[in-house]
Amino acid sequence: MEKIKEISKVLDFYVRSNELKNIIIDEPNNYSIADHLFGSMILATAIDSEFKETKNLSKIYRMLLLTEFSQLYHNYDFENLKLGKQYVNEILETRNMITEEGKLVFKYKM
Repeated sequence: MEKIKEISKVLDFYVRSNELKNIIIDEPNNYSIADHLFGSMILATAIDSEFKETKNLSKIYRMLLLTEFSQLYHNYDFENLKLGKQYVNEILETRNMITEEGKLVFKYKM
């Protein structure tokens, strides 16, 4: 029964993340949150390939996604997920720009 709850929580996170594709934030161009997020990830990849600004590009991607997700779902309880504490810390890193990765996320979003 515990495994079913765990799977249910993960699927809920996936479904909510998938909704980022359908929420339009740029009406004139019909761009969704996911479109802007993807653009930031492409920029991060391109810059990192040239300048090696981070040792962990996947963390940057995750922080980009989690930040957008947390802005849309303000009250989402990440503690329901296995890596929930890590996710909360990474969201705080991004919001407060307290680490190099947090600063890079801000840079790539801009």
